[in-house]
Order: sequence, then C-alpha cells, then structure tokens
Amino acid sequence: MSAIFKVLSWLLLLCFIINMIERIYGAVVSPGTHSEFLRAAVHGRRGRYLWCFGDPSVCLDRDKNPWGGNTCCFQRVCKDTMNDVKHCGECGHKCGYGLACCGGVCTNIESDPQHCGSCYHECPSKLECSFGMCGYGDGDL
Repeated sequence: MSAIFKVLSWLLLLCFIINMIERIYGAVVSPGTHSEFLRAAVHGRRGRYLWCFGDPSVCLDRDKNPWGGNTCCFQRVCKDTMNDVKHCGECGHKCGYGLACCGGVCTNIESDPQHCGSCYHECPSKLECSFGMCGYGDGDL
C-alpha cells in the first residue's frame, strides 16, 4: 500500500512541475488546455520554441525563425502573432472568449463568413455562417 502511495505522490509532484513549467515558459505554441502538454507527450509531438531570452530580435530574423518573422518575444519565448489567441497581432493581445486568431486578427469563427468554423474557410456566396457552419438553418439546401 505504501508503494502505491509513493508512486501516486511522485506522479502528482510531476504533474505540478509540468504545470509550473508550462506557466513560466509557455510549453506549447498553439492554444489549448493544460492537457495539450500531456497529449503532445503521449503522441510524440512537442511544441516549437525559439528562445529570445538574450536577444529579442531573433524573433524577427527570418533565417532563425521557423514561423517566418511574424512573432514577438514574450517572456523569453518567441510567440506566433498570426495564429496564437494569446498574442494575436502583437505580443500580449488576447482574443476574447470564443474567438480565434486568423492572420493576426481576432475573429468569431462561429459567424464570420470568411472564417466559418475555422480560419480562412470561406462560405460560398449568399450563404451565411451560423454556429461555424455555412448555410446552417437555410431551408434551401
């Protein structure tokens, strides 16, 4: 019984440490929940990082930056300002609840016909975007 308790205690401590690392260093680039880190670990994916601790200009250098220069230095890590809902358009600019960052602009993908359901998914002409679906509720379809 004490061996199980020790293992559970270590797992709890590990989860706490992982959570703190995510909060301090921004463990994943894409938006998501705390489970995104664990999901990435299980599936073998890791978030892409570019550290800008000593030189914030590295974020704008297209030769060193895998995102092509559309980033900013935020808390020692380069952040994608074109797609990151926590840094949409500029460092620290957060999109509101339910909004996505599409090309550096906070967008409601539930009702925007140019970004219906996801960024850059455009509805055909004369169809409205409702609940993230083109033509939802239109009786003519």
